[in-house]
Amino acid sequence: NLSIAINPDLPAPYYRKPPIYFTWLGTTTEARAAMEAMPVVEGQLQYQAWFWLEFFEGKYSEALSRIESGPETFADQLTLNVRAALSALCLEQLNETAAAEAAWQEAVDLLEAKMRDRPDDFRIYLDIAVPLAALGQSAEALEAARRAVQMMPMSKDVEAGSAPLENLVLTHVRLNQHEEAIDVLETLPRGSQFSVAWMRLDPRFESLIQHPRFALFARRSS
Repeated sequence: NLSIAINPDLPAPYYRKPPIYFTWLGTTTEARAAMEAMPVVEGQLQYQAWFWLEFFEGKYSEALSRIESGPETFADQLTLNVRAALSALCLEQLNETAAAEAAWQEAVDLLEAKMRDRPDDFRIYLDIAVPLAALGQSAEALEAARRAVQMMPMSKDVEAGSAPLENLVLTHVRLNQHEEAIDVLETLPRGSQFSVAWMRLDPRFESLIQHPRFALFARRSS
């Protein structure tokens, strides 16, 4: 809010608010108000912010349309955010199974090509894990997710090191390995974006929050 007061024409303070609301409150109302107040300036991080807001609101068609005309990746320091993978998430929620599978495969093909060019980029291994899991390649998915954790450990960078661990949680959930997912959740630092509030909002965690052990995890985290 202070940054906005100083320079209200900069978009970054607006699109950085939604993840805070998701983690803190697990709601979208405040996040939408922040995004709607944001000045209209082109930028891929804004695409990403709008996508996750609409995805969490259950507006899957709108989220899908939002990114269709965007770049093939919405990269930042922690993830490449492959457009095809984001599309697949929406297509699954819309029960378009064949289209979702094709999108997951498109994401894997893109990331495998990038892996050949940049084998030391932990973000590639991070991003390919869930698509591989979605395609039923469980061993390869877990290998990639764990490789990302090894390449960017918490001991190297607390913020960056949280991202591979969070992705490992998502990979376990995708593979219906809920006990393993909670084991990893319990190792995350308190500042992780995957708060209980976030996970209850995020459709990707629907199966996890129904697991009996999640209720215990939630009580311990409160």
